[in-house]
Amino acid sequence: MNLSKITVFAFALLTILVFQSCNKDDSSTNSNWSIFDAPEWYAPEPDNTEAEITEATLEQPFDIVSEENDYRLCDGTRKNDKVLKEKRRFYPIARALKNLNLDDIQKEQVKGFLFDFRLCIKESVMKLRESERELIVPYNDKRKIIYDAYKNGDITRENAIEQLKELAKELKEELKENGLRMKACEEMKACAKISFNNIKEILTSEQLEKWNEWQEKLPEIDCSKKQ
Repeated sequence: MNLSKITVFAFALLTILVFQSCNKDDSSTNSNWSIFDAPEWYAPEPDNTEAEITEATLEQPFDIVSEENDYRLCDGTRKNDKVLKEKRRFYPIARALKNLNLDDIQKEQVKGFLFDFRLCIKESVMKLRESERELIVPYNDKRKIIYDAYKNGDITRENAIEQLKELAKELKEELKENGLRMKACEEMKACAKISFNNIKEILTSEQLEKWNEWQEKLPEIDCSKKQ
């Protein structure tokens, strides 16, 4: 093998090694980020937002969003994928945890604290959902009256649809006035405080400083303020 061929071979080998090294580093970074971006690391941000509803039509009654699609009941499983992809109303916790460089034991502990947090808020949210369902009942009774009037030929389809739209507006306003929303929000805040304090207890002084800096940047949640 002459000198020129050896030079070309060495350059090609060096290029392959560098490329593999870059890919390895990239993969490590992406893998680390993906860990903290997985469902089990999610923490719903407390707020007093009313439940989303499925608006009534002539074919179906009013209903509230299913548990699987209710961000307040995100339990860290695949069934919440749709909600998680939208990443609505969650603490931006992934980046904070990634920057802490947690060891394997700490990761499992933090994952457990976040699981407890989601479990903590579930009881309050389920009570809120039950109250929301009760508020919907009389609106479905009104929806039945509109439907019957349409079926009996007393009103046109267009009239019925317009009345259902007005009914939906009234229902949304009533859901906003539900007093349990504020109570549930405050209880969610209390759950978050417990979870975050538990996380602090297992951090080193350097990690704790970073964690405190992250927490200080979080906006204050006012449960009395209407969304």
